[in-house]
Amino acid sequence: METAERLRGEGKTIILVSHDLASAEQLSDEVIWLDRGIMREQGKPQRVISHYRGDMLGQEEQRGLSEHH
Repeated sequence: METAERLRGEGKTIILVSHDLASAEQLSDEVIWLDRGIMREQGKPQRVISHYRGDMLGQEEQRGLSEHH
């Protein structure tokens, strides 16, 4: 984390591939949400991560409903 912060402070471009949303939000100026190799959204971390989380919750609810019926 310290190395990434230092590089960012030096104005370096960092490409981070991760499922760690907290780190992505903290370290990134911009994020890309990929879903099975397709770009779903690109932009400010808070907005994209919020949409991602909403989509994941919706999918979990759909699974729960289909398993219930």
